[in-house]
Order: sequence, then structure tokens, then C-alpha cells
Amino acid sequence: MILLILFYVNTYSYVSFGKEDSTLPKLPATIFCDFQGNKYDLKENKSPFALLIVYSPQSCASCFRERILWERIANKFTPDTLQIIGITYGVDKKEIESFSKRSKFDFLVLWDSIAILKDSLKLLNRPYKILIDKTQNIIDIEISISSADAMENYFKKLCVFIQKEVENSVEKR
Repeated sequence: MILLILFYVNTYSYVSFGKEDSTLPKLPATIFCDFQGNKYDLKENKSPFALLIVYSPQSCASCFRERILWERIANKFTPDTLQIIGITYGVDKKEIESFSKRSKFDFLVLWDSIAILKDSLKLLNRPYKILIDKTQNIIDIEISISSADAMENYFKKLCVFIQKEVENSVEKR
């Protein structure tokens, strides 16, 4: 007897920076709130790029493995170049708020109360990094990575992409 098992694989994790790819979905128009109830519309982001860190406290083991990468990115770029925004989802707002405070993330964390971003982009229950431009076009979607080599490669790829885009915008002026 042969047993065939199929796994759903999220194909977004292979997308390369800056390459046109019709398989990338569009970011849904959504307004999120911070934990004080202030509304935040991603359309109002002034930075040319935003890196959305989409996670749930239930996936925290993966979150903390990647935290080093997130902090490194936050230290490398100013919000004038790249805004880092955590978007968290889960059942209980108090649990999410407590987790975010304990984690001491050095970036804005918003609450997606009904997991609309996760569901509309068909993300698995793992942390994702979603790079968008100021018009909310998705440039790259990457699932969490745990190896030091993979984190280093992602960091280098992000740095090269942002530097190239900054140089291109200066040349256009």
C-alpha cells in the first residue's frame, strides 16, 4: 500500500526582491489599531518602504529566533527609509498586548483583531516578513527563518534592495 501525503506549501516565500511577480497578492486595504486604540492606516506611512512583521503570540518560538534579525534591520534603517511595523493577530487582545510588551519590540506593533491580513494573504500560522512600498505594493513575502545563514542572506538582500532603490530615487531628482 502506498500512502500519499500532500502538504500545503505557501508559495510566497520564494519571491525575490524587486522582481515583477504576478503571483504576489495585493495588500488588503485595512486600518489597524495600536494597543491604545489609535487607528493606523498603512496608506499613511510616509516611508518609501515598510517591513511588516506579521505574527501571533502562538508562534512565538519562531518569533524569538528571528528577533535578532528584526532588531538588526531596525538598527540599520531609519523610518525615513524603512518603517518596521509589527502586525499581530490572535484571539485575546490582552494576551497579545502582554506578549508585545514582554518582547520589547523596538517598532510599532498593531493589532489585526480578525486576522484579515493573515487570512487574505493565505499566510500559515508562522511569522512572515512582508516588504511593501509606499503605494502598498508587495515587493517580497518571506516566511520566518531560523538559521543564522538564512537570516544573514535576508539581511544582505534587504540592504542591497533598499540601497539600490534609494540611489535610483536620488538619480531621478
